Amino acid sequence: MVNVSSIAGKNGMGSSIAYAASKGALNTMTMSLARVLGPEIRVNAVCPGMVDTKWLREGYGSRYAAIEARYRQGTPLGRPGTPEDVAAVIVWLIEGADLITGDTIMIDGGMHMGLIPPKL
Repeated sequence: MVNVSSIAGKNGMGSSIAYAASKGALNTMTMSLARVLGPEIRVNAVCPGMVDTKWLREGYGSRYAAIEARYRQGTPLGRPGTPEDVAAVIVWLIEGADLITGDTIMIDGGMHMGLIPPKL
């Protein structure tokens, strides 16, 4: 099982307090389910940071370019993720990570290390 969470569940930054809290709860539920369902079922979560999507571009409108530029400058990998980046990690967790359970995998270009967070 792979839950799709968010970096907001780890650092409390997100579109709202409720969003960050719900993602934090999902991360905790991931660990609890991993304890209960193992060894038959592995349970992990992915925590994307900024993912370049049409929904995000339209949601931020004219502010998107500035937010993306700040993200690029403030992360070691220098770019937001793509839906394909997130999907690749999910597939890897399902098909190739046989000894990983109860974990949350950050997919954020290194933003979680506390460099320059984008002002959202």
